[in-house]
Amino acid sequence: EEMVAAGKAAIERRFTEMGFGDVGSMIKHEFVIDPEEWATRYNIKNGAVFGLSHGLLQLACFRPPTQTGLPATPWWADSPKIENLYFVGASTRPGNGVPLVMMGVAVQFDNIIRKHGVGVVSKV
Repeated sequence: EEMVAAGKAAIERRFTEMGFGDVGSMIKHEFVIDPEEWATRYNIKNGAVFGLSHGLLQLACFRPPTQTGLPATPWWADSPKIENLYFVGASTRPGNGVPLVMMGVAVQFDNIIRKHGVGVVSKV
């Protein structure tokens, strides 16, 4: 609770410094979801909210695919095809961490551009 109070104070101080006034006095209701609550609610290992945990079956090719309805998708990640729905980020392939997420964005960008016949591709 001390850490939550310190975090709240720092955020309110920053809003004040940015010229938004006393934001804390404007709050009528609030709730906090701490790491333990994230773990309980969403089964997120150690309360990490940046993506799937790093268990063996959640690394690299075992992460959820970047599109729905792809052929040869494992049973646990299979879902109906939804046209023009793409996934990017830490919880999908190729994985988490800024470099891998940005590589995934570049791949999906190229896929979308190619699919729609636009002539620009990324330079990553």
